Amino acid sequence: MSVKQPTQYRGILVAVTGLTPQVVTETLYCLTVKRQLAGEQPFVPAHIVLLTTGTSRKEAEQWLKGDAGWLRKFGKHYGATLGVKEDAFDKMTKVKQIVETDDVRQDADSEAAANGIFNAVRELVNEDPDNATAIVASIAGGRATMGYLLGYALTVFGRDQDRLTHVLVTEKDLEGASDFYFPYPRPKDNAIPGSSGERHYPGPESLELTDIPFNPLRRILLPKRFEKILSESRSVSDVVKLQREAAESEHKLVIQRPGGTNRKARITVSGFPLVAQPKQQKFYAWVARCRKYGKIIDLANVPDDVLVEYFWWDYGKRQSLNDFTNGTREMKKVWQALREEVPETSRTKSDDRKLIEIFVTEPQARIRARIVEALGNEALAPAYAVSRKDDKLCLAIDPDEIEFID
Repeated sequence: MSVKQPTQYRGILVAVTGLTPQVVTETLYCLTVKRQLAGEQPFVPAHIVLLTTGTSRKEAEQWLKGDAGWLRKFGKHYGATLGVKEDAFDKMTKVKQIVETDDVRQDADSEAAANGIFNAVRELVNEDPDNATAIVASIAGGRATMGYLLGYALTVFGRDQDRLTHVLVTEKDLEGASDFYFPYPRPKDNAIPGSSGERHYPGPESLELTDIPFNPLRRILLPKRFEKILSESRSVSDVVKLQREAAESEHKLVIQRPGGTNRKARITVSGFPLVAQPKQQKFYAWVARCRKYGKIIDLANVPDDVLVEYFWWDYGKRQSLNDFTNGTREMKKVWQALREEVPETSRTKSDDRKLIEIFVTEPQARIRARIVEALGNEALAPAYAVSRKDDKLCLAIDPDEIEFID
C-alpha cells in the first residue's frame, strides 16, 4: 500500500530511531524518490523530527547529521531532482531526545518515552491551528515500544491527512546492513555487502513503504471532548483518563431534578452541561422520562398518565407525584397546573389541544439550540434533540442511556 500524497499540505516526517538510523533515509527515499520514479508527486517534507533515546541521539547525530552525514549525502544525490538544496534535508532535521537515559529498559524510561512521544506529536498538531501540515510518522526505528507509542500518539492527535508508515528492506540479505541508507541513482555506484557476504546493488525495489491504517480519535469523539484532550493532556496517563471519561459519558443523557433548598437542576448531554431555562429543562425531562419508560407523547390525545409524568420535575418520587394527582383521578388539577406553564394570554382562550401546542412549540425549538451549544456541533444534536413526527414527540437516544437523579 503506497503512502498518499497530500499535496496541499506542508509535510513533516516524524520518526523514532534506535541503533538503525538508516530507517530515516530509507523512509525519505520512499516518500520522495521512489514516488517520483513511479510518476507520482514526491512527498518532500518541510521538517523532519527524530525522537530518540540518549544512545540513538548519538547514532543519529553521528550518521545522519552534518557535512558527512547521510542526510547530506541524500541531498547530494537527489536534492536537485527533488527541487531542494543539497543541505536541505540535513538542515530541516531536528533530533529530539525524549528520555534522559541511553535506552528504554525500565518502567520510568518507558513512561518518559511515552510522554515525550505524545507531547511531541501533540505539539506539532497544536502548532498548526490552520491545519496546513501533514505528518508522516515512521515507526520502523527504535524499540518496538517506541514505534507502538508513536502510532498510538498519531491515533490520538492525528488528522485525516496524516499517515502512519513502516519501511521494509525487501532483500533479506540487506537487512541490518550498516552501509545501506538508500539506493543510489546508479546502483552500480553503491555496492553493499550483505549478511551472507554477497555484494548487492540496491535499487528502488529494495525498499517498500507500507501505509498502516489508523482511525484518528477526533473522528470518534465529540469535538469539544477531543479539544479537551488536545489542550489538557500532558502525559499518556492524562490521555487514558480523558478517554475513559469520554467513553463513560459518550451518548448519555443524565437529568437531575431540583430538590430541597440547595440542590439545583442539572442536565448533561454526553457529559456536557445543558444550559437552559427551568421550563425548558422541565419540558426536556418530561420527554426523556416518557422515552425512558416507553410512554408515547401523542399531542393529538395526550394520555393522562403521560401528562402526569411532566410534573415529576416538581414532585420527584412516585409517591409525591401520586399525592399531587391522586393517581390520575384529579386531572383537572393537572390541567390547571399545565395552564400556568404557558403565557397568561393563552390560558383562558385555549382548549386543551391548543394549550398543548402552545406548551410544546417554544421549548422544543429552544432546547434544540441549547443542545447544539452544549455539544458544539449541529450534526450531533439529533441524537438528543426532541423531534416531532405525526403529532408524536420523540427522542432518538436509547432508553438505556438515559439516567434520572430523583
